[in-house]
Amino acid sequence: MKRFFYSGCSFTRSPYPTWGDIVAYDKLNYKGYEFAYNLATGGGCNQLIASRLAWADIKYNFTDQDDIAILWTTLFRESVLTTWFDEPHTRWHAYGNSFNNHLWAEITNQPYLHNLYNMLDRNMSIFHYVNKLYKPFYQGRMGNDSGVGYEKSYESIKEAEVVKPMLANFSGQHEKYLEKFWYEYQNLDAFNYNFNAPQSQISQLFNNHPDILQHLDHAQKVANLDSRTVAYFESFSDELISIIQKRINDSSLKQSIATCDLLKDFRNNSGITGITDLLPDYI
Repeated sequence: MKRFFYSGCSFTRSPYPTWGDIVAYDKLNYKGYEFAYNLATGGGCNQLIASRLAWADIKYNFTDQDDIAILWTTLFRESVLTTWFDEPHTRWHAYGNSFNNHLWAEITNQPYLHNLYNMLDRNMSIFHYVNKLYKPFYQGRMGNDSGVGYEKSYESIKEAEVVKPMLANFSGQHEKYLEKFWYEYQNLDAFNYNFNAPQSQISQLFNNHPDILQHLDHAQKVANLDSRTVAYFESFSDELISIIQKRINDSSLKQSIATCDLLKDFRNNSGITGITDLLPDYI
């Protein structure tokens, strides 16, 4: 049985098809695969991305014949499995980047939790063991809006202000391992995008994330897609843009589009596990 598992953050899981969903669709329809599972969680950190893979491995018992793909997120995100805010059930809280999410500023000792050494070491361990265990056929990282330029993005500013000067002062043996990991991460295939692209109405509506055509372009870098897959998602993108234009005056446009028949039909009938609901199936 040929299976495909893929994990990531909101660059991999969205109300509309992402690079991983496009690759999954292609594998299910034209490459003889029988199962595909989107394990991604929007806003999730790399620990959560790895946790989802571990959960799937325990449940589905990965084999050497399974395909694993990962689009890692930034190194400075923190997700927590907890019952914060008086919720009755434990679940993952994906609060995004520790630099700029206001919720983290309310946590006591947050600067100590999210110091450079801790964040780099945690991510280094995650990357090491995921690669040893699962040997993913593809690994990339969340990129940036190339229309603005990486040097202008929020995280790159923090890297310049905080990370790089500290790396320059690393001298101990363990610090050198962390520095080496930092540059290995920077060299991963970056999913860069431009929300000023022709299909930008999709990007702008969904928090300036890549639109479908940019996901399609990235999917073609990940896998050799059948020409019918390419044609299908080009048409899909055009149809979604048409729906947005017709509903542009809706008071709740984002929710209206996220739950439109086109996207619901894809989530329900694509054959991809894990995307039926707008929210992921947390453990």
